[in-house]
Amino acid sequence: MLAPEGASSSLTTESRPFRRQKMVNIIVDSKCTGCETCVNICPASVYEMINGKSVPVRAKDCILCRTCEAQCPDWDPIVTYFVFD
Repeated sequence: MLAPEGASSSLTTESRPFRRQKMVNIIVDSKCTGCETCVNICPASVYEMINGKSVPVRAKDCILCRTCEAQCPDWDPIVTYFVFD
């Protein structure tokens, strides 16, 4: 999945022997106003503020709770994930 122009994205794949792989993609679009809601609310500390925008710098730590999506006043972060063998 490609991020729209002006958006930041963090795509990671976590691999463990004899277990399924988890791939998390978090897109923060250019609609981000820098309110820091996701930075403050994320239980896994996935986001950091960089140049006044929220950036998912630790997507591999995402626990897929989607609190960032639910709490964002701009409906901005989009969290998608895939589990495959």
